[in-house]
Parts: sequence; structure tokens; C-alpha cells
Amino acid sequence: GTVPYTTISQESKELAKSMLWKYQETLESKSTFPTYWEVFRAKAATGAEGIADYNFDGKYVENPAWHTMNYRTDWAACVLEIVMLGYNPYDFPYYDNGVLDKHFDYVEALNTRPQGSAWANAVWYQLALKAIGDPQTGKLSVETGFALNKDYSELDIRAWAIASLAGSEPKDMVRYVDTLHNEQVKQGEFKGLWDQVAFEGRGTNPNTVGCVLSAIAAAG
Repeated sequence: GTVPYTTISQESKELAKSMLWKYQETLESKSTFPTYWEVFRAKAATGAEGIADYNFDGKYVENPAWHTMNYRTDWAACVLEIVMLGYNPYDFPYYDNGVLDKHFDYVEALNTRPQGSAWANAVWYQLALKAIGDPQTGKLSVETGFALNKDYSELDIRAWAIASLAGSEPKDMVRYVDTLHNEQVKQGEFKGLWDQVAFEGRGTNPNTVGCVLSAIAAAG
């Protein structure tokens, strides 16, 4: 049958459009998307009213079939990419130990293959499950490991975890964001967190801010 892809509200699409206009400007000239991160960004920056969803026809993207699967996060990211490209993650090619399986089930692999302990594992898992229409299964691990853990020091990952809970109806979303704000103040207005590269200097980190804004939007 059909894959029950999660949907995004028109309001969220319009907000993304206003925030990501500069990235959107560069998309049409791109011919290659070497990581799934770029696929995610292209989908986030398009699809608002008057702006069609990004069309990957004729573009080159990282092929999930060849992706190295060290952790559960790898399976989750590839499920997300396959869904965003408009294909079925229950039936998509994969080179399993070098042997092509034309009808591989990435969702089953996500749930049964060795999980490892990659960064933000529970958040990736929750996002992948939401993409295939199951917003509940991963919710508890996300809440206990990230959103509810006031001692968890990485502000951006905590925010990302809260954002991943959107649509799964946890009762404490506003409290999560309130404690996130307290962490924001304590940590100096987002400075010095992950992806802090030379050209950003000591100013505000846009990746962290983006995660926090996502959490605030998810909490309504």
C-alpha cells in the first residue's frame, strides 16, 4: 500500500521559507547533494505556498543503497532520505555486504540490525519513525534521555529532541521549552556549541539557534 508519510503544516512551511530564503536561492543551481543533510535542507527550504517542493529529478544524491551502516542513526537517516526523495523505505535497493537486494526493508533493518551508540540515537530513531507514520514508539527514550534530562549539557541536541516530539502529543512540551530557555541563559545565549567553525567566530551559532527555534515551534 502507501507509506503514511508525516505532513508539515502550511504555517511551518511558510516559516521555514522566511528563515531559509538564502539557502533556497542556491538550490536550483545545485546538481549534487553529497549528504542526506543537504536533502533534508532542500526539503525544509521549499514547499511553502507559491514554492513547489524541491524536485530532485535529474539531480545526484547520496545513494542510501551504498551507505555505510555503523549505527542505528545511519539506518534512521537513510529512512528519512528515502522518504524525502519520494520512495518507499520498506522496499528500496541496498547492497547488503556487497550483494544487491533490490527489495530491501530499511525499516526492518532500523529495528533489528546492531544499534551501536551513535550521537543522539534516540532522536534520529524518533524522526525516522515519524516519517513512516509511527510517532509513538520512540517517544519515551527521547523524553527520558534528552527532553526531560535537565542535566544534559548539549543545548542544541536537547532542543532537537523536543522538536522531534512534535505530533506525538507529550504532555510536557511547554515545560521542556521552559527548561531549555533556562539552559540557554546559563550557557551564554548559544555561544560555543557544536559546529562552531572559524568563520562564525565567537558569535551566535546558527545551527544551535535553529534547533532551539524548532523546539519552540514544536511546543506551539
